[in-house]
Amino acid sequence: MTLTRTNAGLVVALVPLVTLLLWDLARGREPAPVAVEWPAVVPGEVDGLRVANATGELEARRVGAHWTLTRGGDGPVEPADPDLIGGVLRSFRSPIRPDARVAARVDDPAVYGLAGEERVEVELSVQGETVLALELGRALAGGSSFVRPSGEEAVYRARIPGRYRLDRPLDEWRDHRVTALGKGKVVSLTLDSRGRTWHLERRTEDWACLEEPELMLDVRLVEGMARTAASLRAGALLDQAPAGAFEPVRLRMVAANHEGETQTVEFGATLEGGREVYARSGDRLYRVPVAHLETLDRTPQELRDRDVVKLDWQEVERVIVSQGDRRFVAEPAGDHRWRLLEPEGYSIDARQMGYSLDAMIELRAFELLDDTDRGGSSVDRAGALRIRIDRVEASPVEVRVGPLAGSVHHVWREGRDQVYSLRVSTARSLTRGFGLDWEE
Repeated sequence: MTLTRTNAGLVVALVPLVTLLLWDLARGREPAPVAVEWPAVVPGEVDGLRVANATGELEARRVGAHWTLTRGGDGPVEPADPDLIGGVLRSFRSPIRPDARVAARVDDPAVYGLAGEERVEVELSVQGETVLALELGRALAGGSSFVRPSGEEAVYRARIPGRYRLDRPLDEWRDHRVTALGKGKVVSLTLDSRGRTWHLERRTEDWACLEEPELMLDVRLVEGMARTAASLRAGALLDQAPAGAFEPVRLRMVAANHEGETQTVEFGATLEGGREVYARSGDRLYRVPVAHLETLDRTPQELRDRDVVKLDWQEVERVIVSQGDRRFVAEPAGDHRWRLLEPEGYSIDARQMGYSLDAMIELRAFELLDDTDRGGSSVDRAGALRIRIDRVEASPVEVRVGPLAGSVHHVWREGRDQVYSLRVSTARSLTRGFGLDWEE
């Protein structure tokens, strides 16, 4: 037979299959599809979990609505991480069906990773009765592993969802939650920093500072603080902190949810490297990302609302944009779609115009300028951009954006005393869609 390119390809494809078959025969294995199924568990019913991996052994028990764990058999009972345990239990909520039996019996378990550091044991129980017990061996490509049911000799190949969780070091099974107040449920924050105390409280649609009730707070920033305060997680748990780690306390935070539950966290010194800080809550010590402290440690002045305009397109009837003697009028034509009305017949990139108009009706400043009023700003200078947004059922919104003043553009909204600044990139996004430009 002539060895054509097609035949050569077939030979190449068959070589691995023949090799695998010979290897199976040489080792006395019987790889074949099997009608074996290991039962699913009901996560809410499981109240016991035992895991043994290369770092040791742990036993976890459900106590009411919480989980506790013991490491090393005779270690202390301590809170367990409910997120990690919940993920493990959900991995077994569907039956596991091996796709092959790779060995009827095993002489050398290490061949399949069922001995030494690769081996993982997992056992789930309900009211003291074991409902599933498996020995996991070497992890294979595609998410499968060699698996042997505890007490049996046969080894199978099966996909174990979330296998990576079972390989976690024992220390990672401890509860790393610093706070647990529920997503979206925090209704008040008390922040003690720099010798000042601030109380932030959620209202129906926004937040208020009790010390400075006249301030309009940036809802997005405060909501970000509330999310962080509700579910603060540590990078590591500590048995003790070095002397002076909390001298002084940089920030003391008290967060409360709508059910009246409160949790207090104190932040201390930054660790070497600058990525983590010491934190404590009650008698528990942690290392937490410094980003959490940076999110929470803000004064009301830093939280002031920076939204110059925040409208939905359905609220808008038309937008009039002018700069010098150039004038454009556009109206919404649907979600993120706009129609140019004036000047008629003007050739324009509709997509770029849409980007500019979207930016105008949701215009957010870079910062508020406390030391600048309208007269001292650039908003009335030649070349300023004038934006008028006619609303369907409300009075118009008028905004002026001045030419470059130093490294920023000034922006002012009719009816407000406050002058804001815009980044150069934001100011350019307003003009680009209309072929306008700023005089440098």
